[in-house]
Amino acid sequence: MRAIHLIQKDPGLRPWPTTKRSPEYESGFWDFTESQAANAIGAEIYFHGKQNEPPFFGGVITGFRVKGENPWKGRINFSLRATPEFKGRRTSKGGWAMEMKIIK
Repeated sequence: MRAIHLIQKDPGLRPWPTTKRSPEYESGFWDFTESQAANAIGAEIYFHGKQNEPPFFGGVITGFRVKGENPWKGRINFSLRATPEFKGRRTSKGGWAMEMKIIK
């Protein structure tokens, strides 16, 4: 997997830093299998407000964990290293499925 583009609808689940002023972030909780998440390590990840908008945030996936309790039980939380060059990178209009686009 080369890249994942996600629509971030819930403002309460926007990516957050793991520690103050850290480039390491967590992604919120997403509907991926553990196998898909493992294959995504090293891929780029982008967060958009809408499909036709450039991403407001992004980085490289460094790991993941599975949410164990409700809400969001079984959902994947990606760890990522954020860098400014990911913000504003556009993707083509095609390939979106629901709230995500995966580029292999």
